[in-house]
Amino acid sequence: FLQSRAQILLQFNRYDEATAVLSSISNSYLEEYTDGWITYEAKYFANDATCVQELHRISNHDKEAIKRLYSTVSDASLSNRWNTLAGNLNFAYGMALSKFYSSEIAELSYNNLLFTKTFQLEFQKSNRESSLIDTNIEKIFIETPNTEQISKILEKTDIAIEFCTVYDRQSYSEVKKKYAALILDSGSKQPKYIELCNSEDLDNIVYQNTIMESIDYANKYYDLENNEIYKLIWEPMEKYIPQGSNVYISNVGATWNINFMALSDGEHRLSEFYHIHNVLSTAYISSCKNIDCSISSALLYGDIDYNVPLK
Repeated sequence: FLQSRAQILLQFNRYDEATAVLSSISNSYLEEYTDGWITYEAKYFANDATCVQELHRISNHDKEAIKRLYSTVSDASLSNRWNTLAGNLNFAYGMALSKFYSSEIAELSYNNLLFTKTFQLEFQKSNRESSLIDTNIEKIFIETPNTEQISKILEKTDIAIEFCTVYDRQSYSEVKKKYAALILDSGSKQPKYIELCNSEDLDNIVYQNTIMESIDYANKYYDLENNEIYKLIWEPMEKYIPQGSNVYISNVGATWNINFMALSDGEHRLSEFYHIHNVLSTAYISSCKNIDCSISSALLYGDIDYNVPLK
């Protein structure tokens, strides 16, 4: 009853009252039976920075629940539960980054992205190769690297970027979504956090291009003199990326559809200044470094007319 009352109070923007109601529930009962996300949101809207500790507790609790479930439920059921949890985690960390930013929150957020992406990728891989029951899921929890471990494998000329989405919530029903970047270099203990642009500004460009599937439209935004996407997504973090760097990018949302090497600042393309590598997660940088990419020959085609229909 008290949990339902708190949720109703949240929906009517009565955040302090919701927090008071949840505080009246004993800690043991709260942790065992109450939806932790309600407690997190109540503290968030009441501008209580301890919501970050609450988020960390919920994150660990729910991950352990997933670990316990994996051998007792079907792959489909586990996938649905994991997708819900990963969505909640990314959304909640995105809220915390935007409102209560600190180096600690940036590190926790980076670790969360490493874990959620790695778990999802390994889950999909196991479904292709065998059932999840045959996969040692414990290995994912143990071997997924954290921020400190990623920093140690980076060389002086390496930069790791985890793109993410952050959320500015003015009320329970108002959500403003933005793209941001967590940038890690060699020896850093915590990533740098850079807010980039409103999501709709980038989405309108990128997804419109995807929908139209027009060569002319794509050429417009990758034209050497067009720096529109560059100014939205790259320029805000450029001072943290020295020229000549090996940049490992893990994407999110619309950034998956961007050819970063072809982006232009209006005069030069990024490929002239950086060696950019797309990775599914920066957790896999070490694996990428071990791949032999040496090329002894190449076949080049030029002056291709993409508008000619296939026969």
